[in-house]
Amino acid sequence: TAGKKAEADLVVGLDDNLASQALGSGLFAATKPANLASVKPELIIDEKNRLLPFDYGNFTIIWDSESGIAPPENLEALTRPEYAKKIIIMDPRTSTPGLGFLAWTQAVYKDAWKDYWKRLGPSVLAMTPGWDTGYGLFTKGEAPLVLSYTTSPAYHKAYEESERYKALVFPEGHSAQIELAGVLAASRRRKDAEKFLDFLLSAEAQALLPETQWMYPANASATLPPSFSVVPANIVTLKAGIADPKNDPETAASILAEAAR
Repeated sequence: TAGKKAEADLVVGLDDNLASQALGSGLFAATKPANLASVKPELIIDEKNRLLPFDYGNFTIIWDSESGIAPPENLEALTRPEYAKKIIIMDPRTSTPGLGFLAWTQAVYKDAWKDYWKRLGPSVLAMTPGWDTGYGLFTKGEAPLVLSYTTSPAYHKAYEESERYKALVFPEGHSAQIELAGVLAASRRRKDAEKFLDFLLSAEAQALLPETQWMYPANASATLPPSFSVVPANIVTLKAGIADPKNDPETAASILAEAAR
């Protein structure tokens, strides 16, 4: 009910793993900005256009190529003894990348995902509350592997002229995160909100996202900057979703906590 009286006009930054709950709230209005026609159709998750995609990226493991540790070749390899305490992930209860990693493992391992998390436990050095903390620990050299996005190396290329950090490509595929924006039904400035949403999806605005959001633009006509030359192009995207969004993140966190004892 608080959302129905909110002063905000639109929400920017929800992702596809939170979309079902957001749409079920009834807080978002259907809209159809002109630039929606340029959005990649495979990114559209709501046929009523209440939440619209503005960028996306694939989850992966980033490897420090100067760590002296060989890169794992797939998700299962992360459970091997040589990777004990070598990976940093994010908490699926508090972090959208953490939630995305959970969805990724569920897409690959299906009903056996809990067994995978049990095997993974000894390899996890830290499960941080958010991406910033986890990636910061990684770049400080605390661990040679971290959960992030295939696009993360582009940041280091653009700002550090470095190709030290590599996005790993796993043959089983990678789940994606689609970031969404939507106009609130209670907005008192609906036309202005819709104009902003249309601008966000425009080629002009979308061209800024790769080197600000470090994600792929949703607009099919937007061009990528040279820094994205270090991003792997041969990524297989898996359709993924949290099997039980109310309980699975807590279960996953509990499994890792038990493994750490």
